[in-house]
Amino acid sequence: MNPLRIVLVDDHALVIEGLKSLIDQQEDMAVVHTMQNGDELIDFLSRHQEIDVAVVDIQMSYSGLDALAELRRRNHP
Repeated sequence: MNPLRIVLVDDHALVIEGLKSLIDQQEDMAVVHTMQNGDELIDFLSRHQEIDVAVVDIQMSYSGLDALAELRRRNHP
C-alpha cells in the first residue's frame, strides 16, 4: 500500500520540523513537501496534485483558511 502523501504548511520552521519528525516515524505516511505560507501552497497545488493531505496553519500571514478558500474558489479537488 502506498503511504499517505502529506504537505505541511506553517510559518514556524520548528513546528514543521516537529510534525515532519512525527510523521516520518509512520510507515504509512510520507511528508512530500513543506512550505511556509498559503501562497506557496496554492502555487504548489497548481503544479502538483498528487497529495492526499495538507496540514495547514490557520494563523499565518496568508492564512491557511485564506488559501483553502482560494483553492475552493478554483474548484481544486
